[in-house]
Amino acid sequence: MHHRTAPYVATETATPPLGASRPPPTVSPGALMLPVAGPSVSEARRHVKQTLRERHVLPDVIDTACLLVSEVVGNAVRHARSHAGIELCIRTESARVMVSVHDGDPQLPDQCKAPPGIEELGAEQESGRGLLLLSSLADEWGAQAGRSGKDVWFTLLR
Repeated sequence: MHHRTAPYVATETATPPLGASRPPPTVSPGALMLPVAGPSVSEARRHVKQTLRERHVLPDVIDTACLLVSEVVGNAVRHARSHAGIELCIRTESARVMVSVHDGDPQLPDQCKAPPGIEELGAEQESGRGLLLLSSLADEWGAQAGRSGKDVWFTLLR
């Protein structure tokens, strides 16, 4: 497993990551609509694992994608101020996997400060590690806000 700080990209427009539009879940293989509820996190992990296995992604990459999707969907469940649902999209290309999570809350993750280092988090602290994990494990990650909410996305090299 490699550790590095991934580039972060934040925009105020609904420009989808990697230059492609976010397809509706009814026509996009790998897309899944989830309720804004706790069980959605485990359902998202199962969906990512199954989809990436079917697409012959390496097991280590699948494990990392499952960990990161747990964090991103968990944040959407905890912090989204909308009950419109969560859309999970998975795209694979020859060299990378991209996962995006859309929720109805347009507020971007706090970008005013860098995610804390692990040494700054107390052993008893139950939250605050999601952005640190994204920065450490994703090859790229970012967030885009738009009228219908926001997308938080990450990419992993296959």
